[in-house]
Amino acid sequence: MSPASVRPSARVSAWCFLLGAGWFAAAWIAAAVAAADFLESFYQPHVLAFTHCMTLGWISTTMIGGLYQFLPSLAKQPVSWSGIPGVQVALFTAGVVGLVGYLWAGHTAGAAVSATVVFG
Repeated sequence: MSPASVRPSARVSAWCFLLGAGWFAAAWIAAAVAAADFLESFYQPHVLAFTHCMTLGWISTTMIGGLYQFLPSLAKQPVSWSGIPGVQVALFTAGVVGLVGYLWAGHTAGAAVSATVVFG
């Protein structure tokens, strides 16, 4: 199989990198808004939202984009179903948006449901 036939579309990776940049910016805006909470306990809703915004939003989304670009070339075979990367990124992003939003608001039940979407 030629390298060109296993090269994935850069569209999903580009979206992941753009989403990651957006999460990075959103996390630092949230940190500026909730700066006083960082001086108190770690288990404040805003601090937890910031932490998950950075780890799941920025770092994980960027890693997913890199993996969708790199792994098909490494394995020398394309992704089995070409629609799955977009669906996976959309579900992951929806779950992270819900998780961060519910953590920011302090609603643990909603955060648990959103975490199920992220990790489910």
